Amino acid sequence: MPPAIATNTSRPRRLWAAFWRIALFFVVWGTLMAPFLVCALDQIKAWEAAHSLWAKVYPDATILGVLVLATWLMQRFVDRGDLRAVGLGLSHLPKNFLAGLAIGTLWLGGSLALAWLAGWVAPHAVTGFSWHVLAGTGFSLLLNVITQQLLLNGYIRHTVQARFGFRAALVVSGVLFSAYHAGGFHGAWLPAVNVLVAAIFFGLAHRLGGNLWLPVGIHFAWNFLLGPALGLTVSGKTDLGNSWQVLTITGPALFTGGSFGFEGGLIVTLTTVLGAGLLAVRWRAQGRDRGMETPA
Repeated sequence: MPPAIATNTSRPRRLWAAFWRIALFFVVWGTLMAPFLVCALDQIKAWEAAHSLWAKVYPDATILGVLVLATWLMQRFVDRGDLRAVGLGLSHLPKNFLAGLAIGTLWLGGSLALAWLAGWVAPHAVTGFSWHVLAGTGFSLLLNVITQQLLLNGYIRHTVQARFGFRAALVVSGVLFSAYHAGGFHGAWLPAVNVLVAAIFFGLAHRLGGNLWLPVGIHFAWNFLLGPALGLTVSGKTDLGNSWQVLTITGPALFTGGSFGFEGGLIVTLTTVLGAGLLAVRWRAQGRDRGMETPA
């Protein structure tokens, strides 16, 4: 259940309560994280030279593990709650995750179909494909996606939502999500807009599913298929692709994303707004259905 809005306190007090909790959350996370990364820098460099996959998995696994620990500490000792309140409950995990995979696949497939109809997508000769590398990269990416969704729809959004409501939390977490990706924008405005709209899409999926696993499935399907599977740029990063490429995307950068990758173009703006709109309609219908239920 979403947290109740604390309407019995003034806006400045609610703002301060949210601010110091979020600030403390980052301090706790950073403090716990520092020893793992600092002590392992030499080992990570060695892995990059000899086992590049391990160099990806270790940071992703460590960052996620410490983030979950920091979230639990804040929930347990500051907010007197548990991890279920921030969407980490295990109920409906398989169902929501699989539904998310389906939605994410349709989202990317529809986007690529529009680009193909415009003549901007063509097959690329595949060389160097490896199932082992694909599986390992996918596992690392899954850890990274859960981390991103926990930052987007976890403790921060829960804290803001408890004091200012769902819509305010959606905006705040969306702005922060855009900030996390700012390094890949290179001054371009449309990728920033698309990331913000995607954050709203994920936030609605979280609200509809009641936990993190629906948006995790959507986000993972998009990133995994676009990057490791198809070998394309993801959020301005080319390192998610492996040594192969399945498709080539050309066409105007305004529509196909330019250096940020396919998700920075108007085609993805359209499909993301459409997806968010469909989830919003479903959420409102779900709310009406619940309102019509007869109490037991």
